[in-house]
Amino acid sequence: MVPVRAPICARTPGARWRRKIGLAYLLLTSALLLLGGVLAYPLGWEIWTSFTKPSPLQDGGTAFVGLENYRRQIEDSQFWIAATVTIVHAAVTTAANNAGPT
Repeated sequence: MVPVRAPICARTPGARWRRKIGLAYLLLTSALLLLGGVLAYPLGWEIWTSFTKPSPLQDGGTAFVGLENYRRQIEDSQFWIAATVTIVHAAVTTAANNAGPT
């Protein structure tokens, strides 16, 4: 009986490397799909609720208001104060972190 040898292309280092890469991508795909689903649902929900007016006092559930929530937000002075404080805080802490000893 003659031993059967694998084709030459399957024994080369390049073919072995391609098989390993293919397996790595196959294993990575399931993790990326799960991560995408876990991130996509809350993001989609938040985008949807930003265009609605959910109120427990309202009959019939939520009402679609479009960009009204964003218009009210931009016109609110408290929003701009909070945004300014956030930007200043981020800038100061980043500068302080980068200025420290390495």
